[in-house]
Amino acid sequence: MSRLLIIMAVIAFVWNWYNQPRSIEEMAKNLEVDVDQELLTYGDVSYEADWSYDQSIYSGDIRFVHRADLPGLPIVTHEVIITTGEYSDPEFVSITPIKNGTMRWSAPSRPETGSLDVLHFIPINKSVLQSLDEIEEGDVITVYGYTEEDRIIRGSDGSMGGLRHDGHEFILVEKISWHGDDEE
Repeated sequence: MSRLLIIMAVIAFVWNWYNQPRSIEEMAKNLEVDVDQELLTYGDVSYEADWSYDQSIYSGDIRFVHRADLPGLPIVTHEVIITTGEYSDPEFVSITPIKNGTMRWSAPSRPETGSLDVLHFIPINKSVLQSLDEIEEGDVITVYGYTEEDRIIRGSDGSMGGLRHDGHEFILVEKISWHGDDEE
């Protein structure tokens, strides 16, 4: 019986150690972005994406934020729900994260104003990655970056990540401003 407990403890320790979130230093060290070639590299895998030519801007209230853990797309570092209007009122709209970027929202009636966007962030550099780690629920921010046009990212190792739901976007983040910061 004690041998079984020891084995279970070792398995739990290894599982916990293996599933630790990646550090900023590890992610930044392994991530390279070539916007002109529409290519991102993480470790030995290159990812192709079709980024918009025009800069995208998202502003609103942060209702949910967490470090992403998508084994097939390690370039996605954070998943955020950013809202405006009635979607920003937690008394009216409740948001429930399910897993891997899937969220469910509910309200007594369809909100008449505002928007709810689920954004899957890819930092353009280490500085932006550090800023992404500072985002907290309740913050009011503006995100500047580029939207992935067909909502599909393909890896050279055969991996592929796609977004099927409206309001979900991959964003190559260039800059973040918090409400009250200069946005210029």
